[in-house]
Amino acid sequence: MADDPFIAKPGRIRQTGSKPGRRFTKAVMVRVEQAGGSRRANNAAFTGGRTGRGLGARFRHGLKGLDRRRVIVKIRLVTFGKGAARLAMLARARAHLSYLQRESAVNQAFEHAPPNEVGQDQALQSAEGSGRFYDLQNDSIDGMSFLSNSEEDRHQFRIIVSPEHGNELSSLKDYTRDLMRGVESDLDTKLDWIAVDHFNTGHPHTHIVLRGRDDRGQDLIIARDYIRHGFRQRAELNLMRELGPRPVREIAASLKQEMTRDRFTSLDRDLLALATDWDVKTRAARTAYDRFRAGLRLGRLKHLERMGLVQEIGEGNWRLKPDLQETLTRMGERGDIIRTMQRAHGRERERQIFDAADPAQKPITGEIIASGLRDDREGRKYLIVSATDGRHWYADIAIDHPLPRDGGIVTLFPAQSDLKPSDRTIDRIARLNRGVYSSDLHLATDGPQSEGFLTAHKRRLEALRRKNIVTREADGTWRIPQDYLSRIASAERAGVKLDVASWVSTSDLPTASSGVCLDDLLVKDISVSNAGFGKTLRDALARRRQFLLTNGFAKELSGRLVIDTQKLENLTKAAVEKQGARIAKKMSRKYLAFSRQVAGTYLHPVDLPGGRFAVVDQGKTITLVRWSHVLERYRGQPVQAQLRGMTINWTVGRSVPLSPR
Repeated sequence: MADDPFIAKPGRIRQTGSKPGRRFTKAVMVRVEQAGGSRRANNAAFTGGRTGRGLGARFRHGLKGLDRRRVIVKIRLVTFGKGAARLAMLARARAHLSYLQRESAVNQAFEHAPPNEVGQDQALQSAEGSGRFYDLQNDSIDGMSFLSNSEEDRHQFRIIVSPEHGNELSSLKDYTRDLMRGVESDLDTKLDWIAVDHFNTGHPHTHIVLRGRDDRGQDLIIARDYIRHGFRQRAELNLMRELGPRPVREIAASLKQEMTRDRFTSLDRDLLALATDWDVKTRAARTAYDRFRAGLRLGRLKHLERMGLVQEIGEGNWRLKPDLQETLTRMGERGDIIRTMQRAHGRERERQIFDAADPAQKPITGEIIASGLRDDREGRKYLIVSATDGRHWYADIAIDHPLPRDGGIVTLFPAQSDLKPSDRTIDRIARLNRGVYSSDLHLATDGPQSEGFLTAHKRRLEALRRKNIVTREADGTWRIPQDYLSRIASAERAGVKLDVASWVSTSDLPTASSGVCLDDLLVKDISVSNAGFGKTLRDALARRRQFLLTNGFAKELSGRLVIDTQKLENLTKAAVEKQGARIAKKMSRKYLAFSRQVAGTYLHPVDLPGGRFAVVDQGKTITLVRWSHVLERYRGQPVQAQLRGMTINWTVGRSVPLSPR
């Protein structure tokens, strides 16, 4: 108490109205505010925004503005949900960890595993514990074990930390550990987390996966203020301690580079802040600093004028285009895509972006040359395909979409999304009411409806409002545009649809003793380019043709190739049985060939030249069955496969039928 300047001097018992009592209460509240608390007005509405751990954390590094070290922090709260939705979210979590590891560029065990070996899935499992993930004490953490320990959690946090000039840190791993120690102190609890460092971009960054449990086993609730500001402030404080403030020369050089950047920059943000009705007027500078900033703005305005985003309307007066920020942001994203493609392949190729929203976009076929995590917050990953037209294509797909390894052959094509029934209902009611929709109008048009039914329409409209398709009026009604349905169809395309032709590399297909995707291409006699993957495919088709003719699997009749599909089908069955027997032996099981029906536990997929097969464990025996993409969310779950005609129907868990693929 001797070191504490605050000395409590309470008055007599029940003394509340006197001046000493009021002075004491005020002193306590001042101390509370200094510690990070807040006095809330009695009539202020409670929103939950100032609850949870870390509410009182405050950080002061003494620097503001451009001389402080910046850290980009992105935090995403992922709720697992219940039932089938929980299984789907856990499958996404597994895919997320898998791609974090693949992006770390040390997954050599899996990347170089022969495609016909039993241990493909085991190689991935062992690779996940080979040192890519780390925590506070250990340099080698098994990501899947971490996830299995958190399967009962209600939620988890996914965090990306990208410190400015992170390449100057002595160790990004040590920086992350110090950061998480500070976060534990701020939240007043021990945390269970794993992290992986990525150096695959121009800015080293760390992905952190944090369990949603505190050290007492309760749900970890972090205050909204800490998520928004506190975590970043803690990260910046630690960065400042190690690297110090930014030098003035470095700040000036960075701002000069922004003048000619084809992306949205801090100079653009300043121009928008200075603009009045999109007009910016340059002012006379008084100090050296003002002259420097004015020169930066003028240089940026001239660069934007050359891009057609700014127009000079008079001496010192400029007019910004309303879509300036959106255009520059889109250009920046395209630049990031081009750099990603350049890193993926050194040779210069004509690069294209697969735009599923473009009606003129045609399907493309090619081999995967790179894939990785694109957007952790939205759960997206990128795919780069060397196509038969000789070009490289960049596509954006969902993170939980199963992909072959690099070298696998895929076909990409735009997938249209179906309009929801609620969209058609909203459009119909709005057309009857001069472009206006509301719950009252809905009831007046269609009669009595349940509260939940009306709420579902409101939620749909709220989602579309965030996409700038509809607007909400002050009275609670919704303004619906005339082209409402077409705008939804354009904005909500399902994105890129992907079909896998081969789960193994093209080099493994020409001499495979089973049916492969090349056989169909030989029969169709397709034409391909003589550049890029087109040339690779030409060579593979020629080798496959010779292999089939030499081994008696095909013959030429009247200049056409006729393949004995029955022989190849038998070879495929033999290859599957051989692979299944090998897996069964390693698991001390017996192999049972699939005939009409099988029930057991789905373990993992195995890739063969003839396709991907699911390993189903029945206790004493295992069986390989043609794989379906819906199985991935049910690893370790009971499944049942039944042959109906030429297709396999899968049933999972509580006898819920799933559509075959």
